[in-house]
Amino acid sequence: MNKKQDLSDFRLRPATAADRPALDALFTSAIAQLCRNHYTHLQIFTMVSQATANRYDILISNSTYYVVHPVNEPNHIVASGGWWPRRTIYTEKGSTTAQDERFDPKESPAWIRGIYVHPDYGRRGLGLRIVRECEAAASRFMPFTTYALGSTTNAIPLYKACGYRVVEQHEVGVTDGERMEVAMMEKREGATSVEMDEFNRNVVLSRVDIS
Repeated sequence: MNKKQDLSDFRLRPATAADRPALDALFTSAIAQLCRNHYTHLQIFTMVSQATANRYDILISNSTYYVVHPVNEPNHIVASGGWWPRRTIYTEKGSTTAQDERFDPKESPAWIRGIYVHPDYGRRGLGLRIVRECEAAASRFMPFTTYALGSTTNAIPLYKACGYRVVEQHEVGVTDGERMEVAMMEKREGATSVEMDEFNRNVVLSRVDIS
């Protein structure tokens, strides 16, 4: 690994079904290492067990999930992330569903999903690059002006750097008797603080998905 690599040394492309094994490995490494100072071993184990590429099948099949790789290593996935025009892409049991409501883009956000960066490739702007691509792709698809996501505690600084603000921090259940803190974050293009507060009151979430 060349630590002097910059963004021009990487390429972003839509993920494919063939990327699933590499994505699973990326998810495991990112969660296990980047979350270890913020969550318990049990919480991390649960997150790893739930974070599989199959969770994003709908996004992958619709070309709304992306991967980043070094220019000369197209199968070496070092970062990933996607977006979806609905708030739910999978059921509580983890199976994906396409039968969820689609929001009015003028009233509701596009959802940023599953942003992961390999620990060896952190602090290079890869996470920000994927978030920006997701926002741009969502706005091309529909005239979204608001973007939302659920974040683990360790990832909050990344999203703040992308212009997101914390709307709410609370605990969600991850397994029997085990809960973990997550943050709901959002970004509204060109909004004033008063408009943001009004939006926060109007958007009611059934639950927070952390990825």
